[in-house]
Amino acid sequence: QRKDFFHDMGTYYAASDVVVCRAGAGSLNEVCAYGVAAVAIPKANLPGDHQACNARVMERLGAAAVVYERVAVESLESEGAIESVAPQELMAVLGPLLREPAQRAAMSRQAQELYDPGTNRCIADWLDYLSGTGPEPEIPSLPALEAERVLGLGHGSMVDFLRRLHGGGSDETPLTDDERRLSLYKIDG
Repeated sequence: QRKDFFHDMGTYYAASDVVVCRAGAGSLNEVCAYGVAAVAIPKANLPGDHQACNARVMERLGAAAVVYERVAVESLESEGAIESVAPQELMAVLGPLLREPAQRAAMSRQAQELYDPGTNRCIADWLDYLSGTGPEPEIPSLPALEAERVLGLGHGSMVDFLRRLHGGGSDETPLTDDERRLSLYKIDG
């Protein structure tokens, strides 16, 4: 079901097999809280690629799939940058999820494992500590992820990285499919 706005999110999450959503912290936190499989579409051209970063972490931990927006190049001169998702690309990710209950269940379990209902308390404890009114809280353990090579690169750094890859003289390994998708998303931005 597609709607511009849902008033009773909990009901819709509970009834969903798969959620297609943006990759803001709030949306992905809800996905984890309700333990639902998700396809995250990060909003393009946001400062620091924060939605792409959120989505990539969820994807790398097996809790979501990611589809990136692309800019319709033909629209640049007449309408400016129009970001969209190719229907074929969305269905290439969403279709298998809808047909594979085991994959959805695994994604849901992983999302639930990432949810920490004590996050608000942790933030409050850190605020107390930083204001000098409470003890230093423990830092929660987080899953270890290998460093990203593309995410977070600015324009100049991205150009330098791609030049090193193209030059072949470096010891850089070729782009993975995920890095290629992310690079195209960043280049469009």
